[in-house]
Amino acid sequence: MGSERRSMVMTEDEKRLTAYHEAGHAVVALHLPASDPIHKATIIPRGRALGMVMRLPEGDRVSLAYDKLLADLRVACGGRIAEDLIFGASKITTGASSDIRMATDMARRMVTEWGMSEKLGFLAYAGDEQEVFLGRSVTQQKTVSEGTADLIDAEVRRIVDEAYNDAENLLKKHHDQLEKLAQGLLEYETLNGEEIKIIVEGGTLSRSDDTDDTPSEPRAKKPRSGLPSGGRRASKPSNEPAGPDGALKAEPNHPVVHVSWHDAMAFAKWAGGRLPSEAEWEYAARGGRGNVTFPWGEQEPDEESFFPCNIWQGQFPNDNKAADGYFGTAPVDAFQPNDYGLYNMAGNVWEWTSQTFKVKSLKKTIKQAHLGKTGYKIVKGGSFLCHISYCYRYRIAARTSNSPDSSTSHMGIRLVYDEASTNAMKSGQASGS
Repeated sequence: MGSERRSMVMTEDEKRLTAYHEAGHAVVALHLPASDPIHKATIIPRGRALGMVMRLPEGDRVSLAYDKLLADLRVACGGRIAEDLIFGASKITTGASSDIRMATDMARRMVTEWGMSEKLGFLAYAGDEQEVFLGRSVTQQKTVSEGTADLIDAEVRRIVDEAYNDAENLLKKHHDQLEKLAQGLLEYETLNGEEIKIIVEGGTLSRSDDTDDTPSEPRAKKPRSGLPSGGRRASKPSNEPAGPDGALKAEPNHPVVHVSWHDAMAFAKWAGGRLPSEAEWEYAARGGRGNVTFPWGEQEPDEESFFPCNIWQGQFPNDNKAADGYFGTAPVDAFQPNDYGLYNMAGNVWEWTSQTFKVKSLKKTIKQAHLGKTGYKIVKGGSFLCHISYCYRYRIAARTSNSPDSSTSHMGIRLVYDEASTNAMKSGQASGS
């Protein structure tokens, strides 16, 4: 969902509305046994969201049960319902837009893909079959009759309406909990799952001054020593990857980010290695499997059960469900390595290569799109911000570019060590040098 934006100024009315909106999601989730446990709720803006409720599964999940889907639909409705109950229909906001899209998409898939409608039965209704190029629709073909399409729409509407009514009844029944939690969020801004339970049960919180959820003064930037200087401008310190006001702090087992190409080249020289060429990177990513699409093979990641890498799940760019467990970078060994033992060759963070980006195409539009990219460098692998609907570049063959003096929170490096230099380092270590 992005790092905290404490610098964003919200009016008191916006904060109050956001608090009730997020409290609505949370209270509904608390009363649905099939819902994932609440990990955290916050009214601190993150990315494009003014607040969020994060729920995390208690273990690995390979499929979604019917009651879990219904619970997720009810939780999605909770925010808008809370706005309506507290402020009235004339004061509801656009804050529920991603919830509406998610609920509609899920209900439609229940009807057309997962056989969860009694009226339509155990059949798949593709609706609009489409060929996809780089994640975008190119052609569409109708495969259902008008009558069936109307029935599908009616079933989708029924499922969402029932979820909305059930969630509304829950919030009316537990209106006191909605009030308590909203006031708790206004006071503390961020609450973890246990704190939410204490508040809705009428308890009081006792926080120490050093709790992780209270705002802290930005840490002073310290110069790094022992590392090479290089690059045309200074990059952000890697001990604050989301900036001095960000919630993310340095994680020893996460990839280093905010590294420009010039910095990467200087570090590689200092470390006795080098950046890979594009061909070397792709060879390593395939792990000896031949001409596969992904480091793990051909299976496409999905948003329900198969999470082989750290990418975006949900409606991009407004709703990151983080079904793989990560909103930002993941630890370097969080997912299975490829057959060469290399981790995160897809997703997580982009990786610089040594080569300059060039496009060989006869199409004028493609040439024009790259006119301003002289001197840009090739980057590979995709990142946690990739989604098939927008950036289908976690495929091994995919590529993009960036200016060599740029650094971002999803740009990292991977070094290559030639056999001769590796043997030399081992020899030096063995001799005690």
